[in-house]
Amino acid sequence: MKGRRSFSPVKPALSVLIIALLFALVLFLGRSLTQLHYFKIGYIICADDVRADLSYLKGRSIFSVDLRKESLYLSGLYPAYKSIRLVKVFPDRIFADLTERRPIAYVRLSRYFCVDDGLVLFEMPKQAQDEQLPLIFGLERRIFSPRLGVKSDSRELGLAVNIIKEARSNRVLKDYQIKKIDVPGLNNASFFIARGLEVKISQEDVKSKIEILGSLINAEKDNLDNVKYIDLRFREPVIKLKDAD
Repeated sequence: MKGRRSFSPVKPALSVLIIALLFALVLFLGRSLTQLHYFKIGYIICADDVRADLSYLKGRSIFSVDLRKESLYLSGLYPAYKSIRLVKVFPDRIFADLTERRPIAYVRLSRYFCVDDGLVLFEMPKQAQDEQLPLIFGLERRIFSPRLGVKSDSRELGLAVNIIKEARSNRVLKDYQIKKIDVPGLNNASFFIARGLEVKISQEDVKSKIEILGSLINAEKDNLDNVKYIDLRFREPVIKLKDAD
C-alpha cells in the first residue's frame, strides 16, 4: 500500500511572500522613478502663440498631472479658448493645443463682450478687436450676470446671432455688412446694414425673412438711399421711404 504524501503549507506561503515582496519592490521602484527630476515637467510646448499662462504646470511630476482636469480648469480660466488640449510628451514636456473662439459680434451689457456662433460670451483683448463685427445691444436688462465660457440661454441673443448667420449665408446680404442689432424683445428686433438701412424683424422663421430681404434689396439696390426701413414682421413686407413722413 502506497504511503500518502504529507501536505506542507510552507511552499505556498513562501510563494505568496515572494510575490508580495516583488510587488512591493515594483511599487517602490515605480514611485521612486516618478519622483525623479528627469520626469519633472520643464517645458510647455504650444502650437501657436497663446495668452494663457501654463507655467504653473512646470516642476510637477509628469505622471501625477491629470490632463483632463487641468484642461477643464484652464477652460474656466480662459473662456476665450474654445478648446484646450494637453498631451504628455515624455519625459518632461507638455504639448498644449489651444483653439480660440471666433467672435461673430460684440455684445453691449454692463461692459462689452464678444459672442461666437455657439452663443458663448467671452472677452477679447483690445488688440484683437475687429471693427467689422456688428454690435448687439438692447440686452442690458435681460443678461445681468453673464457667465463667460458657457452657452447663453438668452433667446434674444440667440435671435441676434441667428440674424447674423443667416445674413452671412445669403447670396445678396453677405455683401451688406450688418452694423448694429437692437434686440429689446423677440418680436421687435431691428438691425442696421450699410448705408443706414434699418430692417425690423421678429423671431419667427428668420431664414425665410432674410431670403425675402435679400430679394427686396436686390430689386431696390439702386434706390436704397431713399428707404428708411423695411419691416419684415408681417405677412407682407413693408417698405417705408424717407420722404413718406
